Amino acid sequence: MKRNLEVFLIVVGCALVFSQAARNHKPSPTPMPALATPAGQVKLYECPHLFDDPKTQNLFKKAESHRKDPSCLAEYDRLIALQPNNPVGHYHKAYALDDQNRPDAAILVVNRAIEIEPGFANAWWLRAYCRDQSDQHKDWQLGVDDVSRAIDLDPDASNYDMRAGLLLKLGRLEEALADSDRAVRAEPARDYLIQRAEICEALGKLTEAARDRKAASTAPEAN
Repeated sequence: MKRNLEVFLIVVGCALVFSQAARNHKPSPTPMPALATPAGQVKLYECPHLFDDPKTQNLFKKAESHRKDPSCLAEYDRLIALQPNNPVGHYHKAYALDDQNRPDAAILVVNRAIEIEPGFANAWWLRAYCRDQSDQHKDWQLGVDDVSRAIDLDPDASNYDMRAGLLLKLGRLEEALADSDRAVRAEPARDYLIQRAEICEALGKLTEAARDRKAASTAPEAN
């Protein structure tokens, strides 16, 4: 009987000690899982619009001085030959081709700029701009995809305005208005206000359209 009592007291004592230890113990916090970086995540490429050696920079300045003249393309080609893996040369040649009303040719060239530097938001915008000039529904949708990539990299007013215009052509009016609102909030520029007025008119929001057109009459050009 005495032994049973001793065993009972030992068990109770151990339980009390364990209970106190459990109360005093502070479990280590469960670490938050690190935010996963998506495979192949692309960062914004800050386009310098310049070249790092005098010869290439002089060729660039010469080509830019007559960008709407087809003769500038040979100068861009020499520039690209000097720095074939620099996306800036391909980008500016593509811009020149578009200025010469050759958007399809411009797309082929800007493709290379994007291949070299997927974070080149301006190049994604330019490809969308070239596709905006098409009269084909499928090209407008591709343009939306392109400028959406530009927005992911750089949520700039001009990118939202470009997507709004493409969505307007596609008849996706509410989405177009939402993007146009974003563009105007970021920069109440003349062209952005005029496009929002056009979208409002398509939606039958004539009072808002009239307000935007009035504001556009005194608004500055987009930066």
